[in-house]
Amino acid sequence: KEKENRSIIIKETFIKLTKEHFKTWKQPAQYASALSISPSHLNDTVKSLTGSPVSIHIQEASIMEAKRLLYFTDKNVKEIAYEVGYDEPVYFGKLFKKVTNLTPLEFRKKFRD
Repeated sequence: KEKENRSIIIKETFIKLTKEHFKTWKQPAQYASALSISPSHLNDTVKSLTGSPVSIHIQEASIMEAKRLLYFTDKNVKEIAYEVGYDEPVYFGKLFKKVTNLTPLEFRKKFRD
């Protein structure tokens, strides 16, 4: 029971940290360090409770913010990529497409225009 509670605390604290730091912390080890646990323990715990590894949660936080910016602003894709923490707009575009099955511009056209 105590182990279960600890796992839930780790997962919830990790999710909170992703919301605060997804723009600057892209590596699971950064989150593990903030929680004073190993990256593999963090990943095992998060994956067992959510079904997804830590890296997916970090990416999804970035993509969610990118979707919000695509919908509510007129910023271009390059500006949005930088704003959500990606130094390589091309990589960001590929990641966005992998996660959403749409390019950033297709997303904007489909849901906003």
